[in-house]
Amino acid sequence: MSANNISSKKIEDLAYKISQKDLTYDQFVWKLAKNTLKLENGIDPDQDLIREIAQAINNQHLSLEKLHWLIAEKILLYKNKFDY
Repeated sequence: MSANNISSKKIEDLAYKISQKDLTYDQFVWKLAKNTLKLENGIDPDQDLIREIAQAINNQHLSLEKLHWLIAEKILLYKNKFDY
């Protein structure tokens, strides 16, 4: 399933809600890493694997807005993939 199956409006709305959370940049990076792995495997991933992916994401120096968008996208894709 691709992001094309999810409307930009849904992603934007969820990204806005995510942006309102009182989290640090590193916490958003961790959330993106965890949601990326969860989408791939359907289960909560191992902390060491999350840390590895989070480091790779951190090295990309993404904007907060981009992090919020990607987190929202992963959450919605997960919900669609696993009919949550």
